[in-house]
Amino acid sequence: MADALALPDSAFSGDWLGECVAESSESATFCFEIFERLRSARSVWLGKQVNPSSFHKNDSSTPFIFVRTGGTSGKARFARHTWQTMSNAVRGLRRFLGDEPMSSFCCLPLDHVGGWMQVVRAIETGGDLIFGHYLELAEPERELCLRDRMVSLVPTQLHRLLSYESAVSRLQQSRVILLGGSPLSDDLAQKAREAKLPLAPTYGMTETAGTITVLPPNEFLAGESGVGSVLPHLLLRLDPRSGTLSVRGESLCLGYADKDFSHGEWLATSDLAEQTEAGHWRILGRTDRVVNTGGEKVDPLVLEDFLKGSGLVDDCIVLGMPDTDWGQRLVAYCSPESLNPEDIKNTLAQRFSGAMMPKKIFSVRKLPLNAMGKPDYGLAKIFAEG
Repeated sequence: MADALALPDSAFSGDWLGECVAESSESATFCFEIFERLRSARSVWLGKQVNPSSFHKNDSSTPFIFVRTGGTSGKARFARHTWQTMSNAVRGLRRFLGDEPMSSFCCLPLDHVGGWMQVVRAIETGGDLIFGHYLELAEPERELCLRDRMVSLVPTQLHRLLSYESAVSRLQQSRVILLGGSPLSDDLAQKAREAKLPLAPTYGMTETAGTITVLPPNEFLAGESGVGSVLPHLLLRLDPRSGTLSVRGESLCLGYADKDFSHGEWLATSDLAEQTEAGHWRILGRTDRVVNTGGEKVDPLVLEDFLKGSGLVDDCIVLGMPDTDWGQRLVAYCSPESLNPEDIKNTLAQRFSGAMMPKKIFSVRKLPLNAMGKPDYGLAKIFAEG
């Protein structure tokens, strides 16, 4: 017989629901269903369309919280957390932010770690949540105040919100804007500084229950780049040969649905990084996105960042697709649909040539994004192959 998971009493009281309105009832119901399952010693799966029977059964009597990870690459896995590993992540972040309750405007999906951890933070620190869609911040008629509240966004959402005065005004009042999920381009960072937003670029993973490093807003506004220093509950290690990061610590998950981690094990990532003399980290890309075309290795992120910074495109995805002659060929999808692919090619030619130039460039109405608002590279590849 499994042992029930000890949750804080506040999880069931509903005190963490701030200004609960009809639109948020579905989110609140989802949370309470999760809590009830854990209290009755049943594991929960936050990802949708999950068949737990397809994974091996763990001998542990502890109920787990399985969180989907790897959705952008199309290779989804489920990180196996407990309430304790998630609570450890909250304590680490609290040592960075201070002892005040963590209240948030939650506009990320609850079946992803970025949304779910906002619930855990509120419960663990005596804060509360307002659930909503991020574009509600752009609606002047909405009675929505972010003063003393945290907001978690991905760069695509921030890019869109910066186009609305009402959204900028609300974001300026927030306690902190935790930005993660994908790289922050130099152009978007500069726009956020000009808007004087309390932005805190982060680096995190589902496997670590979210945030690993944070750059404080005052340092961001002063012009510092990167994703800041590692939080006290975790350790980062850089492999000098591959240039990739490994992580371990108190909030690291216990494994995946089909794999156990050893106690104290280092989890190797595909993230390329460097560390400054001041101890700040910069994420340089991912090894699993590097494209080998014509014998040369190309990081599509370099092309994406350049195009986004040019002001020509709203957004773009660059992929490596199979090619009989080149091994892989670069293909670029850019929005909006009104763009002339020849203009995009000429813009790229100002900086790149040879293997760095995409073989095909398409203008599209919108790019495939996952529920977090991050580029869905797996879906984009399916679209490209079709």
